[in-house]
Amino acid sequence: MATSAAAYATLKLVGIAYLVYLAVRMLRSAHQSSEPAHEPRGSRPFAQGFVSNALSPKVALFFLTFVPQFLPDSGPTLPVALALSAIFAAIYLAWFSGLVTLVGLASNALSRPRVKAWTERVTGGALVAFAARLAAAH
Repeated sequence: MATSAAAYATLKLVGIAYLVYLAVRMLRSAHQSSEPAHEPRGSRPFAQGFVSNALSPKVALFFLTFVPQFLPDSGPTLPVALALSAIFAAIYLAWFSGLVTLVGLASNALSRPRVKAWTERVTGGALVAFAARLAAAH
């Protein structure tokens, strides 16, 4: 990724397209009926989060630029890189577990139709802004 401008540009364009796709879905769902929608539970939110991170060039660039400075100059680097990645994953999991817990506690208020519609509008708008910023980045 760091050495291939074409790969970076391709990943960036796919990431922009995915952000716009998510934004359009959110903005359209904000304008649909005021009936609370009950989405099936399962792996869909996990899959969306995974795809968002996998298509984000910033995540790849973070690991390519941040992790190497902590790797040893001599000896095997793979165990250290894996350990650092595991620490990052543990912190990430702890943060998002807490966030999911807080949202779960506030789910009654957040699932009201008006609140949900405004949340979708704001989030959709933020995703459009992120996509525009990513498109403008060099």
